Amino acid sequence: MVPGLPAATCPRGAGHADGGSAGDEEGEAGQRRAGEQRLDVDLARLPAELGQEEGILHNLLPAVEIAPPARREAHSGAVARLPEAERAEPRGQEEREPRRAPRVERPEEGERQDAEGEGDDADEPAMRAAARADVGDAGGGGGAGHAAMLSFRVRRRLRRRMTDPAHPPSTEPPRPPPRPWAVLGAYLLAFATIVLFSLLAGAIVRDLYPEEPTRLVLVGLPGLIAGGLASSAGLALTVALVTRPLAPATLRLLPGRETGPALAVMVAGMLALGQALDSLTMLAGLGQQGTLVAIRRALEGAVGPELFLAVLVIGVLAGTAEEAFFRGYMQTRLAARLRPAAAVVLTSAAFGLLHLEWLHALLAFLLGLYLGWITELSGSALPAIACHVINNALFTLLTALFGAVEGAGANAALLAASGLVFVGCIAWLRRTAPAL
Repeated sequence: MVPGLPAATCPRGAGHADGGSAGDEEGEAGQRRAGEQRLDVDLARLPAELGQEEGILHNLLPAVEIAPPARREAHSGAVARLPEAERAEPRGQEEREPRRAPRVERPEEGERQDAEGEGDDADEPAMRAAARADVGDAGGGGGAGHAAMLSFRVRRRLRRRMTDPAHPPSTEPPRPPPRPWAVLGAYLLAFATIVLFSLLAGAIVRDLYPEEPTRLVLVGLPGLIAGGLASSAGLALTVALVTRPLAPATLRLLPGRETGPALAVMVAGMLALGQALDSLTMLAGLGQQGTLVAIRRALEGAVGPELFLAVLVIGVLAGTAEEAFFRGYMQTRLAARLRPAAAVVLTSAAFGLLHLEWLHALLAFLLGLYLGWITELSGSALPAIACHVINNALFTLLTALFGAVEGAGANAALLAASGLVFVGCIAWLRRTAPAL
């Protein structure tokens, strides 16, 4: 019995040196059966048997994956035995020829097979007979016979896979990550597009309300909704123009490592941080300055369709478009060239500068740091989108229905409570980070 291999791998009849023609025939039959059984024992030895020939190892894993479940289990269980199995040598053989890696036919060299593998089925009897003959010539216990039987099955699977038009082998080299100046150019393009669309939206709003003063229309709810639409359209158009290939995976718009509880904690952390910053600005006497005051005044008293439209534009559209550009495109591209922390800081700075007014820009920068962190933590921009959309939607609803909280005592209590919640969310996410 070969050390490290199941008993089924030991050639039967190998100990009979003589015994007549009947014994020889029985021994040869046993050797052939042993060779066939050996094929199903250990797919972990495929790299050692097939060598490093170009094109084999590239398709080795798919060949193993399409093996039957029992053979995959044998493969998994044999990994730990691989070093001992490779060193083991069959008994009774003094000298052997060096093990040769069998040649795997490529589509361009042999006869090309169709997608259904009809040519493989036609050649199967001859290939099987040749492989079994190699097993018999190798004495039933040699590595050459083992390799011949392995190469028969593997060559058939690889040939089918390589000639399948639905799964052609990839020959296109990976795209190099864009340089930082290209990302900066995309940011400037987004800024210019937003300005252009905002001017167009302002002209449309003035035409819709010709009897109202222009300033009141632009700083009121119609102007706020028009500005949100212009900003969302500009960012979405820029993403479509600069992203190649334009696919969800390219922008990290696919589910990542986040779980349901982790996503809930991320949203809670975002809401807590937003409330803490809002209360802090009120306590610092900055609550009545900047563009945030104009936004609150525009939202106060909004009801019915106007409120619904404001939630849709400011909450859903603006939040999604901003995260798709900044976390999905910009931070992803910068992280491919820089350290993740540097990519988060630079993206957050660009996110803040887009809001122009200094106080609003500072608050956006701090929120962007958190959104960028959870994006890198989860490997996806979807949690950042969910957090941004929910935060903006709740801000719009609460401001329209209840207004801003202006009392010093209430803001102090809200700051303490939201600060504790935010710290707890950060601690929980950091503790569970290895599992994300």
